[in-house]
Amino acid sequence: MNIICNSCLGARLYQLNKMEYQNPFMWNIITSDDIIKLIKNYDKLNFKNFDLLKSDYYNRTEFYRKQFKNELKQPMFIFKIRIDNQIDLHYIHYRFNVNEKNTIVKDVNVESNKIWEYVVEKYNSRLKRMLNNNENPKFVITALESDYTLNKQEEIANIETNYKIIMLCDNPEKIQTNNSNILIKKIIRPIGTCMNLAKNYNDLILNF
Repeated sequence: MNIICNSCLGARLYQLNKMEYQNPFMWNIITSDDIIKLIKNYDKLNFKNFDLLKSDYYNRTEFYRKQFKNELKQPMFIFKIRIDNQIDLHYIHYRFNVNEKNTIVKDVNVESNKIWEYVVEKYNSRLKRMLNNNENPKFVITALESDYTLNKQEEIANIETNYKIIMLCDNPEKIQTNNSNILIKKIIRPIGTCMNLAKNYNDLILNF
């Protein structure tokens, strides 16, 4: 199994199937523009060429601004990995906390005053598994964030690729495509947690 997801659903699928993470696309968010570039250029990217940068993802939407404020109670930062100067992985669950000298793991959230070391270590260890994995990637996309507009969804649905894509969205009937490598399904609401999503779509994703 080599599932690459734009949201935390991917990591939950690995947990549900009791499997070790097989790529570095775990517990991060990928924007619509970047997931499009990732699918189109997957075979050309140098995944070993990356930079660690501060991420501004928490400031992009009202939902994350509120969650960030309510959960953290103090100034913190998150980081992103920029792959080959093209694609950003926003590690929203790995957080810098100046008061935490040790690495504190709380379910999916990790806090440390050296969280950048944790981010890089996890990226490298999971990348190594991906590069040693001969199985083709399967891209799973949850079109939930505001940047996943109908136009972006249709662009994703019409990417010329031999890799399989599963997209979960609100209005699959509005997306026009002749791409036999994509499966578009209506997302079940209320969504609940990413683990709920994983349980609802696990068989569909694995069998496509």
